Amino acid sequence: FIGKSNVGKSSLINSFTSRKSLARVSHTPGRTQQINFFKVRDIFNIIDLPGYGYAKVSKADHANWEKLILQYLKNRQTLNLIFLLVDGRHGMKEHDIQVMRLIEDLGINYWLLYTKSDKVPMKDREKLAIFAQETSRTKPLKIIFVSSKNRSDLIELKSEFYKLIR
Repeated sequence: FIGKSNVGKSSLINSFTSRKSLARVSHTPGRTQQINFFKVRDIFNIIDLPGYGYAKVSKADHANWEKLILQYLKNRQTLNLIFLLVDGRHGMKEHDIQVMRLIEDLGINYWLLYTKSDKVPMKDREKLAIFAQETSRTKPLKIIFVSSKNRSDLIELKSEFYKLIR
């Protein structure tokens, strides 16, 4: 799981795993400051990466997180899929596009998850999806709108994910 600080990574991890407090949730951006590993039913691991973008930390800390994330993405041979989380209320921003390009340049399979979709009007979802498809070099790009508060979104995400790992 990778995305901006405060995009909802920890909340989505908790909802995805049906565990209320597996990943620490905070309303303050930048609380995840290291790579966190969660083993799920001895089947797969979820890796929660520090957020990029805004966080109330020093520039040095931010630079260290970026190095840590880059080293992890480049060197983790068993990494099979990245969930790139983008806040659906705001759409893709320059940082998100840069991370998308990095993932594509490294040749890693990824899905784009628009988070907080319970707050995104249906009419805006198509625009967000079209922009992401046009921006991505991965064709077709798997895009899922998801909210940690909406069970049907989570069912779709889990269903698609478990189809992939079978």
